Amino acid sequence: MSEIKSEIKKMQKELVLQIFETTKLSYELQFHPIKFYLENSQKTILLCEKELEEKYNKYNEHIQYLMELSELRKLTTKQLPDILNKSVYLTIYSMFENEFFKLCESLQKIENLNLGPKDLKGGSYIALCNNYIKKVINVNLDRFKNEWEITEKYQQIRNLIAHNNGIIKPNNKEIIKFINTTEGISFDKNSLFINIDSVTFLNMLIDHLVKYLNDIIDEIQIQKYK
Repeated sequence: MSEIKSEIKKMQKELVLQIFETTKLSYELQFHPIKFYLENSQKTILLCEKELEEKYNKYNEHIQYLMELSELRKLTTKQLPDILNKSVYLTIYSMFENEFFKLCESLQKIENLNLGPKDLKGGSYIALCNNYIKKVINVNLDRFKNEWEITEKYQQIRNLIAHNNGIIKPNNKEIIKFINTTEGISFDKNSLFINIDSVTFLNMLIDHLVKYLNDIIDEIQIQKYK
């Protein structure tokens, strides 16, 4: 009887590990199309800028169109990349939140627990997920403290874009420092308006968030299923 129980336990463990590996693979599959889009969206913007430049030069002699074309040119060359990049940023972050929550729900089923991530109170959406893994699943995440702090910076930038028109509060020194030391993102020192200048920042975002999820899964395996 003990041998049968041992074999069942072994099979259950192998199944859990397979679920984890499949989950990690799913992250790569989900975020890869966004990276592909980012690469090609920049090509589209450059092509649009080139076409606009040609039209602007062609109609430059027509005074009645000069102001309109000039404003359109400004929008394309200065504002359009930032608008598109911010939209993609919000999408990426939303996907991360969703996958983090799904991971917690999977852990609830694996551990056969009544308490789910929705049952926790207080904190941000991702903080609830992090606390669920630490306090309910009982996995120590202390060695990912630095990664978590960076993740929270990304969350704060997301909130500023989504809820404050992308404007930093003057006293938010941590975010100002983070932006000043991070490639691909900047802010206007007068208006404090955030600009996502290039897809470099978005690719860094994807790499960080996916690695964070993968690292958590690996740590769960080490602490719970090895």
